[in-house]
Amino acid sequence: MNNKISIVVPTYGRTGPFIKLVDSIRNSNISKENYEILVVSSDPVDSDKVKWINEQTDVDITLMLEADRKSVRNRSLYYYENVGIKKAKYDWILVCNDDMWVEPDWYEKFLPHITTDNKVYLVASHIGTRSLGLRIPTIGTLTINDVEEPLWLYDMTIIHRSVYETINYLDESIAWYGKGADLAIAVGFLTNEKAIPCYDVSINHDIVAEHRGDNISTSPNGDDFTYIRNKWDNWILYNNANNKYNWV
Repeated sequence: MNNKISIVVPTYGRTGPFIKLVDSIRNSNISKENYEILVVSSDPVDSDKVKWINEQTDVDITLMLEADRKSVRNRSLYYYENVGIKKAKYDWILVCNDDMWVEPDWYEKFLPHITTDNKVYLVASHIGTRSLGLRIPTIGTLTINDVEEPLWLYDMTIIHRSVYETINYLDESIAWYGKGADLAIAVGFLTNEKAIPCYDVSINHDIVAEHRGDNISTSPNGDDFTYIRNKWDNWILYNNANNKYNWV
């Protein structure tokens, strides 16, 4: 179980890129017994994409059915990710967009990084735009117990299930923007974990246009960035903590 990975894919539409992701996992150097693919979809049950998924023996689909779709489609991306994360049966969890694809040697390169002490690993990807290349960006600093560390952007991570349990999973009040920053602060403030950058492990991102509706840009609590800052500012005050974050 220590080396096995649950790959969670929230998805809607984008059939071609999604199949490309699944095929890239199958064609990489990870053996079938070391991974599972958990798809959380709000696609129509009679769509060609769902029919294709149901024909696959190595893809487990959680389908948001028509009766629930109207309410579920208004939820944040973190809602879909939490559904998959909570269903995962392996210790390590990788959440992928449905327009990503892995290099053939991604798993082989990831294995040497795993230790018994570290539970958060950052993976290089095309964050925001392909023109900047594969990278693991920092967006400021975290200071905990007077020790300053980089505030990494957690948009692409391989995280141990125990970390998600400790932080009480992902904040579904965040619609879209800033979710990687919120996860980074949550891990920094609520756990004793330090993220390990894995520059040699990359997940490619085709950055296909979204089709999730206008709700993705604004959280139920207003602007995502304002919500996140208020949340962690209040946490620091309530806990009388010396923790600090400098989010550029």
